Amino acid sequence: MRNKSQHSLGPCASSCGAIFLAWRHLIIMVALAFSSCPAMADMADNGGSFLAAGVDNGKVGVSVSIAGALTRETMKALSSGTPVTFTYVIQVNKERFLFWDRTAKQVVVKRVVKYDALKKQYLAWEKRDDEKSEDEIDFLAELKDVEYKNTDVKTVNGPSTPTAPTTGGNDTPAVLEPLILPTTREMEEWVNTTGKVDLGTAQSLGAPGDYYAQARLKVKSMNPSPPMTYILFFISYLDLDTGWLQSGSFHVAHEPGPTPPGRRQSVQ
Repeated sequence: MRNKSQHSLGPCASSCGAIFLAWRHLIIMVALAFSSCPAMADMADNGGSFLAAGVDNGKVGVSVSIAGALTRETMKALSSGTPVTFTYVIQVNKERFLFWDRTAKQVVVKRVVKYDALKKQYLAWEKRDDEKSEDEIDFLAELKDVEYKNTDVKTVNGPSTPTAPTTGGNDTPAVLEPLILPTTREMEEWVNTTGKVDLGTAQSLGAPGDYYAQARLKVKSMNPSPPMTYILFFISYLDLDTGWLQSGSFHVAHEPGPTPPGRRQSVQ
């Protein structure tokens, strides 16, 4: 009986051994793959894109530059006079052990660019909000204002003249004046880089600890509906998303004191 038992268990033991060896080889391969990946630097850099974040004098700052937004399709849309939006979504997250990281701060920097074929220059606007979503930020008033200013004086029997934009309370203009970008290169530099974005005090993030920033850029083109008057709802036929770009960690300490080595980052 003992010999029969050994013979009957032989194939099972052999099969278990093969499975164990296969799993061991898989674990080794995964470990080697991760060990070959470069460690994340203090400033994330990916194909010309970078994201820097840190604390300076108690203020949290983030600087983002994302390349690749001005594709052939984007330039084609701009050259046709179609407004194109460039929306930066920036988040600061707190690292947490054994839990999902917590989003401590989010800000949306939304821009729109429109090419003026008559003057051969780009008109650009920017709005920033830390409460509204990207879809709630619009440039309806700005685009209508440009249309109004570019409209010739109409005859009595001709089409009706667009209504001039109104002003807000205390005679505050309801529209932003456009930033004039005379060349394509200037437009590219402005679109691809946010500059330093101030996210408030370090205390506003919450508890002390290690944080990191992430950002993504979304590009959408808009079609004005006939008869070339801009309305709130646009048909988007260009929809690009760069995905998340992540920075290295930086330390936030509410009490004055030295920052742990290797944690502080410069913000450009």
